Amino acid sequence: MVSFAVIADYFPPELAGRANGALNVLHFGWAFLAQCATGLILEQWSTNDGHRPVMAYQVAFGLNMALQIAALIWFALPWRRSVVSWMSSIPFFMPASVSNAVESVGLYENSVILLPADDDAEW
Repeated sequence: MVSFAVIADYFPPELAGRANGALNVLHFGWAFLAQCATGLILEQWSTNDGHRPVMAYQVAFGLNMALQIAALIWFALPWRRSVVSWMSSIPFFMPASVSNAVESVGLYENSVILLPADDDAEW
């Protein structure tokens, strides 16, 4: 899982092992809670010949999918913001009311960099 590799960037090396262990406990805990919640949802329907109706499974797994989609959207929001800000800098995606004139920032336009000539250089 990517989360184990990424977590090393957020913690110093001497704590990375503990952080990965805590993340592993969190993964197992969430897996237990998801299975327990699915069972509790299925218990809301009565059994017919020892089986729950199809609707019970559709609701239980549908709620699980809805939570996963919400997590994916929450995960993708920072990426979406960066893509939108990047696309807004492209003239093709600018609104018609925005001027397309290029303004000079003046930071490097007046500076000239001269490199000394080296006649003995081997290319």
